[in-house]
Amino acid sequence: YMGEDEMEGEFAEEGSNYMCREAYLEYARSRPTGSPTALTCCGANPGVVTFLLKRALAHLWQREGTGSVEDAGGFAGVAQKLGVRCVHVAERDTQVPLKPRIPHHEFTNTWSVDGFILEGSKQAADVGWGTHETALPSNGFPYSSGCGASIRIAEPSASVRCLTWVPTFGEQVGCCVTHYETTSIANLLTVKDATGKVVYRPTVHYAYHPCEESLEAFAEIAAKNWDPNIHPVHRVWAPDEIQDGGCDELGMLIMRNKDHGSLWYGSTVYNEEAKAVAPNTQATSIQVAAGVLAGCLWMTENPKRGPVEPEDIEDYEKFLDNAAPFLGKLHYGESSWTPRGGDPTKDSTWQFNNFRVVGTYDPTSKRIDIAPFLR
Repeated sequence: YMGEDEMEGEFAEEGSNYMCREAYLEYARSRPTGSPTALTCCGANPGVVTFLLKRALAHLWQREGTGSVEDAGGFAGVAQKLGVRCVHVAERDTQVPLKPRIPHHEFTNTWSVDGFILEGSKQAADVGWGTHETALPSNGFPYSSGCGASIRIAEPSASVRCLTWVPTFGEQVGCCVTHYETTSIANLLTVKDATGKVVYRPTVHYAYHPCEESLEAFAEIAAKNWDPNIHPVHRVWAPDEIQDGGCDELGMLIMRNKDHGSLWYGSTVYNEEAKAVAPNTQATSIQVAAGVLAGCLWMTENPKRGPVEPEDIEDYEKFLDNAAPFLGKLHYGESSWTPRGGDPTKDSTWQFNNFRVVGTYDPTSKRIDIAPFLR
């Protein structure tokens, strides 16, 4: 795909979300106890998704386990005992503008175009790496320092595609766009033995199907050797520029090596619902605002916690209660879905390389051709 010099240059460890998190944690450790609270990375994702995951795991444990989450060893122990192999931040954005973008001229999106281009074309894909994984993916490298919860795939992260599932739309191809929560959630769900050796961790990553217009724009960037500067106009749609009927469906897909199937839990917000709650928002921005608002409320009640991340907030129920008015429909979706129809009881089904697909986005059919080959 690209030469080793390129992989170790533009997509090297420096500048990754993983190393950004490590720098933040190093700063947090340097602060004295009782320092003013600083809550990082608390929007929709990262942010709300961590609390969705905690609620969903607690729901499964209440249904199938015995004792409390704490008795089971916290959320990491619960995930291990439930047989969780993979966790996707699984999202689908179906919003459509009233006026189509100008091809090869505009990059339009439902959230920060500059942020999406930076993550998707200039940064490697971070993947929280599970203990059940048997082989690194093509262009996959472990990090040389830090918590060790993730690997990086040294390609533009929007080019790393995987199979995933959301309840309203079913199976889809998502982009493994690099995100902070990939590592912070993987670290949250890590179990170590008495010697400090990692004995359990699921594979965790973002699996994002953005709006069609953004996919088309990224296909144009990819066709120009991932040059992020080919569109002179970057534009985020205002709420009144988006058709009714589109939604943003964002949640946590929990996949297990059991016959019980997979569980998705998350938020589905339609554009007209978002505008009814807050007129100057749309389906994506209101989910982000929900996390920011709930995070700010938590900070006012906990002013001396020092630098923290969402995983450090214990009362996930109160956080979600504060965010819920802005998250549309919060719901569970259960499914027997597995990638490529594999046997859920076999770890071979849950290998990252079994989810990964390589294909080309076709703007005419508005689909990604996933047939060519798997790597």
